[in-house]
Order: sequence, then C-alpha cells, then structure tokens
Amino acid sequence: MKWISFRVDIETADCPAATEVVAEFFREHGIRGVVIEDPTEEGSPDWADALPVYRGGCSVTGYLPENDRIPECWRIFRQGILDLGPRIAAQLQLRWNRLDEEDWADSWKAHFHPIRIGKRIVICPSWREFDAAPEDRVLIIDPGMAFGTGSHPTTALCIELLEAYLPPGCRFLDIGTGSGILLMTAGILGACRMVGVDNDETALQVARENLSRNGIENHAHLLVSGNLGDCIRGGFDVVCANILTHVILELLPHIPARLNHGGMFLGSGILAAHADRVADRIQSLGMQIVEMREKDEWLAVVAKSDENAAGDPIKGKP
Repeated sequence: MKWISFRVDIETADCPAATEVVAEFFREHGIRGVVIEDPTEEGSPDWADALPVYRGGCSVTGYLPENDRIPECWRIFRQGILDLGPRIAAQLQLRWNRLDEEDWADSWKAHFHPIRIGKRIVICPSWREFDAAPEDRVLIIDPGMAFGTGSHPTTALCIELLEAYLPPGCRFLDIGTGSGILLMTAGILGACRMVGVDNDETALQVARENLSRNGIENHAHLLVSGNLGDCIRGGFDVVCANILTHVILELLPHIPARLNHGGMFLGSGILAAHADRVADRIQSLGMQIVEMREKDEWLAVVAKSDENAAGDPIKGKP
C-alpha cells in the first residue's frame, strides 16, 4: 500500500504544548499513526550500556493512505496548520512525502533502539537483539503505524507507574491502546485480564501482532474497536489512558464507573502546566490523587477510586 506522510516541523518555546495541539489536529482529520517525534542522543555502539536519552520534541508526523482525495486533504491541512501557528505561538511548517508501507517501517529501524524504562522493563525492537539480565522484563515491539514505542515521556511515565502500582492478578483496561505497549507491560507484570480499546483499526491490528509476538495468550486479552463510552463499562482494577490533556478531562467523568472498589486510574499525556485542572477534576469526581509524576514537561497522575462499579467489562460478554 502507498502512504502519504504529513510532517509538521515546530519552532516554539513550548514544544510539549505545541506538539499536543498539532497531534490532536492530525487525529481530528483522520491521520493515522500520529507520532510526536523527539530528538534523542544516540548511545555508544554498545547501546546496552548507553541507551537513548530523551531531549525534547520538535515535530509531529502522521500518515494517510494515498488516494484521489490527497490534494484536497493537503489544502485543508495546509490551511489548518497556518491557522494553528499564531494560536500556539509557534512557527509551523507542513511537509509531505510519498512512501510504501515497507519504507515507513524501515525508517523506524534506524532510530529505534532498546530502551530501559523503570527498574526492570526493556522495550526492544523486533529487529534488534538485547542481552537481558535475569531481572529484566523484555517487551519485543514493532510499532507499525501505531503510537507507542516507549521513547516518548508520556509512555515512559505510564510504564514506570504500572511497574510501581499494578497489582498481580488484576483486571486492566487500556484506553487508546495504540501499539499495545501498555497492555503488554501489564501482562508481563502479572495482570490476569487485559482489555484494550482504540478507535483506529490499524492500531488494533498492530496491537494484536505485538501481543502475539510477546506470547500473551488470546484468553488473557481482548481488543475492542470504539470509544470508552460506547463499548466499555466497569469491572477493572486498573484503568490507564495515555492520550492528551483535553481527552483525559473528557474521559474522567466516565472513569469511576469503570473501576472496581479501590481501583486505580493512571492518566498520562498531560502537560505539566495543566496539572491543577486535572487534579481539580479528579477530586471533584470523588477520586483521591495518589501521585503526580513529571518528566520533561509532561505529567502522569495516579488516582484511586472509592467507588464500586458493577457490570461486565464488555457489553454483551458474560
């Protein structure tokens, strides 16, 4: 399949805020595989001792299948990006490129190296090898055209918090599952049941392949197409959402009903500047904030619910 890549290069004093707005613009216009790209300092040739270090963000890239609507899409995107620039105090430049799906996949291979997150989790590309220590938990991943490699601070924060808070034997829900990286993390940390929901069919297919690649049995996970309010309801011990600030705020009123008594909500993709807004909303819903953790101007929050929600996790399932 032929694809068109759309890339926005950003010059601004506040990259996290600008990339959040641009990424949401892409998603609203149906662009798949939206990735916030961050420059990294490559490790030495012995990357097991010197893994990539996050340095900040400066571009957003997304993809559309090539068809006869591309010229009209380009016109709409170009005007939309021109309008966004002054609103977010940034200089934005939109570029496009034509490529095969295989070329897109190969472009990742030059830049995606094993990444250690937290104490035990190592994210390793499927095309590289890693000499794991006995205590390491290695996830083999091929991101395909879906978000989630572990290199972005928002994903890294989620993985760190899952390592800290996810109880073995729990039921886990991942909202906006992308590549399935958080489902896999929950699986290797001992969750007994994982459910991932995403409204992008491409992401769900990538997640299926990654779950299979890591030996997570079919009976232990379920992937659902749709939105939280359409297809998911209570019965989870941990609910995770690594999305964007305004989406987190929209989701929050639905979260207590999806949590078992004493269940935990992990929200990431939040700009640190919006910490008070998110904290106020969480507390207004009767949830208790356990921790707020920051990395490179991004924030993740852990909140505990005292509500007891009844009901099956998936409508129509026994």
